[in-house]
Amino acid sequence: MTSSDSITFESGAEPLHIDSKRIHKILRERINKPENLLLLKHWAENDESDGIRMLALKKIADSWRNKLETMEWLKGRAVLDASLKIRLQAIHIVASDWRVEQNDETDKTIIWLKELATVAENEDIRKCAVQAFNSLMPNNPIDLLTVPDPFHGGDNDNERGDDSRVWTLKNVIWRSKFDTVTLHWAMQQAEFDESDRVRLIAVEEVADAWQSNAETLIWLKHRAVVDKNDKIRKAAIEAIAYGWRDEPDTQAWLNARAIEEKSSEIREVLQHELDWGWRELPNAIEYLRHKAEGGKANI
Repeated sequence: MTSSDSITFESGAEPLHIDSKRIHKILRERINKPENLLLLKHWAENDESDGIRMLALKKIADSWRNKLETMEWLKGRAVLDASLKIRLQAIHIVASDWRVEQNDETDKTIIWLKELATVAENEDIRKCAVQAFNSLMPNNPIDLLTVPDPFHGGDNDNERGDDSRVWTLKNVIWRSKFDTVTLHWAMQQAEFDESDRVRLIAVEEVADAWQSNAETLIWLKHRAVVDKNDKIRKAAIEAIAYGWRDEPDTQAWLNARAIEEKSSEIREVLQHELDWGWRELPNAIEYLRHKAEGGKANI
């Protein structure tokens, strides 16, 4: 669609030509009308002119900034839009318009920016997300832009991309450790990221950075049992055995898992951790003895 085209809504209103004067006129005359917002969104998404699209984007943010749907729409443009200029502008608007009010939606925006900084394929988008994050969290900034780009060692694009995301993941966690919002974000990366390497690093970082948080041990035990990836399960078991060795229930939990576990590979991990972690304790070898006899350990 070009700037000379027009569209008509079901209300039968007169076709509205797409140009900047018309946008300003609409906003002055009928600022609160729903069809006005629909029209501007249409222009922002479909016009061939980046200038018109940018103007419509800014006007939507200025005039409907108090609507939650507006922020969600802007986040969508930041991720899905074909124009890099529009994506960058949407990120800036999201960070600037919701930076003042500290509430649950601000926390969601912070999590979203961290994820964007980690997973976005475009380097400019990642850097913009970092800048936006730092504007919201000046006391816990991500020091990404001042560090030389270390992501040139991979043999292919996927490896280089994973290197970039792993490094950014560690940077985010290091800068914001002990923050519950960051903990939950890192857990999400560990559970749902498409890269096994990113997931594995996220598990290790969660266990290390939030060892004192009661949620961490519960979450690790859950991942050790239900995760479909054996590498993730092994990492969770090793983290539990190492980080929570002094917890009264850790040995009993490992014993129980070793008895119930169906995977021979996972059983070997559990046996190894019991053997080396609790070898000086009288009950450490109880599982192995009873298993050899065909019975169950008395735990």
